[in-house]
Amino acid sequence: MGPLPGISCTGAFHGRTLGALSFTFSRPVQKFNFPEFPSKRIKFCINDNDPEIDAAEKILKENKVAFILTETIQGEGGYNVASKKFISSLRKFATKYGVPLILDEVQSGIGHTGKWWAFEHYGIKPDIMSTAKALQIGATAFDKKFDPGQRSVLSSTWGGGNRIDMAVGSRVIQVIKRDKLLENATKMGSILKNGLMEITGKKGVVDVRGLGLMVGIEFDSTAHRDKKLGELFKHGLLTLGAGQKSMRIIPPLIITKEQIHQGLDIMHKVLMKT
Repeated sequence: MGPLPGISCTGAFHGRTLGALSFTFSRPVQKFNFPEFPSKRIKFCINDNDPEIDAAEKILKENKVAFILTETIQGEGGYNVASKKFISSLRKFATKYGVPLILDEVQSGIGHTGKWWAFEHYGIKPDIMSTAKALQIGATAFDKKFDPGQRSVLSSTWGGGNRIDMAVGSRVIQVIKRDKLLENATKMGSILKNGLMEITGKKGVVDVRGLGLMVGIEFDSTAHRDKKLGELFKHGLLTLGAGQKSMRIIPPLIITKEQIHQGLDIMHKVLMKT
């Protein structure tokens, strides 16, 4: 009997290492010739009235699964923001059917949404959570009931913790608290998003979305998005693509109002040009 499948979402990105790659919904070339764990896919719902919002329960009724894995804000997938009903439903289903809810906070965690963790915007708690990037180290947090009870390091990868890494992570958290960077992310993110909302619906800009300093701009086509990425770079502003036709804007937590306005000036100039 093989491993139980996990439930994961369309558009998800959970990394390119072997286990995570199975649940990443990404370009086929990234998975070519790689063995995969079984996965049951559900739609990543961004609207509370999406007809597929309860799809996970149907899978749970008909199959034994190992876990439910999702992001609350998709990073690589296009900076899509999950609906509150979708995330609360996943939490409810996970509890009802006795499977852990795993949230990937690698990109959204440690303040970029204006809260320590993006899931705080949804009023729920995960059973297991991954984090990295802004924390400057990779780490996993989990409910004690999932602790296997083995105190030694297994395969030199987890269980013991690296003292230097733990010191780095602790210091990063202290600095964010000391410098009130969560509050800064909320304030600067509001200025950034409001400034970009002015161009929504114009010159092929379809949508602006996000939380805090995680802001996505969706264009009418991939070609248009890619053209604007290059033009912004030539004007001194480095941005990245995300999803099929979106652009991600994720400034550092220390960004100032002056820097936000400088970036907005460049974006308005470039994005409003034919």
